[in-house]
Amino acid sequence: MTNNMKNVFDSSNTYGMAKTFVLISLYALLIAIGMHKGVKIFLYIAGISGALLLTYEWFKMDRPSIPTFFIAPLLFLIYVLISPGTFLIDARLAGRFACALFAGVALQFFFSNATYKVLLSQCAALLTTLFLGVTYACIWAPEMFDDRLILSYRNPHQLAVAGAFSIFTLFTYLSIFSKKKQLLVYCLFVIIGTAIFMTVSRSTSLGLLCAFAAYILFYRSKHLIKIVVAAGLLGLIAFSILPATQQQRLIDPFTAPLNDRTIKQRVGIWYTALQGFDEAPILGHGLRAYSDYDSDYKEAHRAEMVDKNILIIDSRWAHPHSLYLGSLFGWGIVGTLLLIGAFIPAFRHSSGRIKTFLFLMTFFSLGYGLTELRIKSDDGAFILFFPLGLAYGSILFEHLSQKNKTTSEYPIQTKPCITKILTLLN
Repeated sequence: MTNNMKNVFDSSNTYGMAKTFVLISLYALLIAIGMHKGVKIFLYIAGISGALLLTYEWFKMDRPSIPTFFIAPLLFLIYVLISPGTFLIDARLAGRFACALFAGVALQFFFSNATYKVLLSQCAALLTTLFLGVTYACIWAPEMFDDRLILSYRNPHQLAVAGAFSIFTLFTYLSIFSKKKQLLVYCLFVIIGTAIFMTVSRSTSLGLLCAFAAYILFYRSKHLIKIVVAAGLLGLIAFSILPATQQQRLIDPFTAPLNDRTIKQRVGIWYTALQGFDEAPILGHGLRAYSDYDSDYKEAHRAEMVDKNILIIDSRWAHPHSLYLGSLFGWGIVGTLLLIGAFIPAFRHSSGRIKTFLFLMTFFSLGYGLTELRIKSDDGAFILFFPLGLAYGSILFEHLSQKNKTTSEYPIQTKPCITKILTLLN
């Protein structure tokens, strides 16, 4: 890209307008995540526009060198795109992952001062949805509280995962609030935590437990006993307000796991996923190939599965209901190692609140992923890869700021209206 092209781009104010567009699209994405409405369109808009702006910025800075470890997440995305086990079958998933990743990179690289505001917009959207939903239920549909809490979400898991994201955001940025506002944040913890508990999403509860247990062990081990006691008391109080049927739903996995129908279903799903991994351990089949593989395997090996007392459900399952088995079945050992490798540099080189947020979200996914797999969905891809993008965005910003002036320091002549919008959003 020549200097003349750069000057034309900047003087026409396109650059300032592009930044404004990307920032607004990021706000829209986080609000969509909080409300679980319109996630797909805003994920693609934010991811693609963010990637284009990052590419232009790289050319504008005369193509500076980038740390070689940045190739780690790109290698995984390319592998998923190609899907060597079943050529190009997961190309659509690669697009979702890439959009979530580059949306996070763009947010932290261009708008690091506004990151917490953008993330908190998801909390605001979730709380607004909760307030409106609970108010409606209390007045016109009290029967909504007799079963698992869903409100306007499609299923309890989506509400629970959105709540977990909000809790991690508030926890990560708690110190930026004044002491008076921190009291309000503690109240929000209780409200969101109660909503999550009322969804009776066991996978989400396991993810939260895994995330905070890891955080305590790594960062707050001295206060382990106090935290465990406090968490136990809160858990008992929350458990007591659940309907009897939902209390039993939480008890069964510990007292009678073989009598729990959901666990029985999972065993059958995991069995076929393991057989698929055994057939293609190196390259995998492609994650989107699981539905056909599961149906075909059950049909061909029904008698064998019956002899092993494995519950067979004649439904088409979209995925293996486990992040671990999903990765191994879909992308084999090679793809799974690339996925792990994409996170290692982010943990090693990020710092501060971004590293804390990545830590919490990653360990949440590790716990949640034991029995669920949501990365095939737009919001699921966001949950895993957006925090990773934030970490890489912070690393990239620090690296390039040592070689050139950062983006915010470029003397671009922006129109007053664009300047006002950027100032307000930042």
